[in-house]
Amino acid sequence: MKSLKLYIILLFSIPYMLGMNEAIAQVKVQVVTKTINKSIQWSRDISLQLTGERAEIHCTTHSQNTIDFKIEIIAENKDKKTAESDLNKMKWINRIYGKTIYLRNYVEIARGETRPQSDLKVIYTIVVPEACNINIVNYFGRIYVSNAHSTLSIESKFCPISLKNITGSVNVDSYLGDISADNIDGTIKLITDQSDIDINGISGSLNLQSNLASINIGGINNPDRINIQASKSKLMLETGDFTKFSFKLKLANATINKPDTMKLNFLKKDNAKIQAQFNAETNYPLINIELNTGTLTIVN
Repeated sequence: MKSLKLYIILLFSIPYMLGMNEAIAQVKVQVVTKTINKSIQWSRDISLQLTGERAEIHCTTHSQNTIDFKIEIIAENKDKKTAESDLNKMKWINRIYGKTIYLRNYVEIARGETRPQSDLKVIYTIVVPEACNINIVNYFGRIYVSNAHSTLSIESKFCPISLKNITGSVNVDSYLGDISADNIDGTIKLITDQSDIDINGISGSLNLQSNLASINIGGINNPDRINIQASKSKLMLETGDFTKFSFKLKLANATINKPDTMKLNFLKKDNAKIQAQFNAETNYPLINIELNTGTLTIVN
């Protein structure tokens, strides 16, 4: 009986659903775009500061002494005139102050104007010299950086971040934006809140402070030091041969999973807290982990 009732409901629902889909398909979104292309001469002591809002940022490098960028400002609305009007409310600037090139986009509303009704976004495609220092601030967007070999600083909110083939000094402060990193080498500092982290291939030193995260770190290639402070997080380390590392662990309200052959020296162990070491007497690269509430997993 229940099956028959469900069948009848679905049978009568299908025409309604088809009609609704047809109505949705008839709503055509109008897309209006403004594109800016520019090239700026660069010298070694000049850095780039980019501040984005609702921006998708793609940044890579080349061997030339120029900073080249394309900016696409996009407005989407079912009404073309509204999209065109809102497009003009998204402003952008590029200026040079001292040794810094500033790029910025922002929404500006004149007195008497309404807030934008369209879906607004900006796409930056930027190519900088390999040695150019980069500072990015972005909210409600995405960030992709590849092949940078200098100083990279990122501050973001609600913004996924992708890093690939990065060497040098890297500082990332992320709120609600997952981080994916492949092949990074240098002095790496990550401060995250509610941002998952996936690192594949790391050398140099890593200092990670994280809250409410799923953290996966693999491809650890002869690091100088790894220091992780995490809370309410799930942490997995793929170390390869764990005997080539020294470990210092401080766990509270956390569980640990490790290879059976990894014999820890426990300094403290009770229901709530664990303090342990491994290879403490060696000069092997140190992996220092402090985890408050969560799970630590170490695998070969």
